[in-house]
Amino acid sequence: MDRITKAIEMANKTRVGKTSGTNLIAGLDFAKVRRVEISRDLLEANKVVAGLLTNPVSEYYRMLRTRVLRVMEQNNWKVIGVTGPSVDAGKSLTATNLAVAIAMEPNHAALLVDADLRKPAIGNLLGITPKAGLGEFISGAASIEDVMVCPGVDRLGVIMNTQHLYGSSDVLMGNAIKDMVEKIKASEDNVVAVFGLPPVFVGDDAVAISSYLDALLIIVNSGHTTRQQLSATMELLKDANIVGCVLNNAPDSECLAQQYGYY
Repeated sequence: MDRITKAIEMANKTRVGKTSGTNLIAGLDFAKVRRVEISRDLLEANKVVAGLLTNPVSEYYRMLRTRVLRVMEQNNWKVIGVTGPSVDAGKSLTATNLAVAIAMEPNHAALLVDADLRKPAIGNLLGITPKAGLGEFISGAASIEDVMVCPGVDRLGVIMNTQHLYGSSDVLMGNAIKDMVEKIKASEDNVVAVFGLPPVFVGDDAVAISSYLDALLIIVNSGHTTRQQLSATMELLKDANIVGCVLNNAPDSECLAQQYGYY
């Protein structure tokens, strides 16, 4: 058992009637979040293009943002998880671009959380190697100030991960994540939290945490995700609010995003 997992188990045993230190989530001043500048070339190479307005693909992420925000505002929702049936669907990339696009909308701020404790990917997409991440925050080894960064986009906070954690679904179901989500929901600020989740079929993480979140966005990989996988995913998540599905790697010869292979 790794060091962080041991610390998390100990924290969950001793955390009785205590909060997890997430008081900064409500009313968080994003101007005070540690800023990390990232090169445009790296973002474009990793297809994190929602903030690159001259890139034609960014338009599709703004369209996705608008539709997601419309549904969430109609239902007074603030926390959305992004998952898919299997690996390589593009869930981490979609979650990252969605959060960037939301943060660029003048009336909203966004919090992007890499809640894939099995295979963290958002740090790699942004080219950031965090010294502390979600695991350290959950275990109580780091504060929210220690683990949150702003990757050069105003009104965007990102919480990444440093390593794979064993017993990840148990960790996600602990008090720390529940407290964080509840504080975001209770905030009067226009903050939307985007949780990048593991694929549905690699474990019970996505199903377990879905009861905490307001809604889920499902990422489907064209040519790889089967109808049976999608049907089984929807059945497993039948108690969750599904805002919709994103078709990734969709073939479209006239699509502006053809060079990236998705929209």
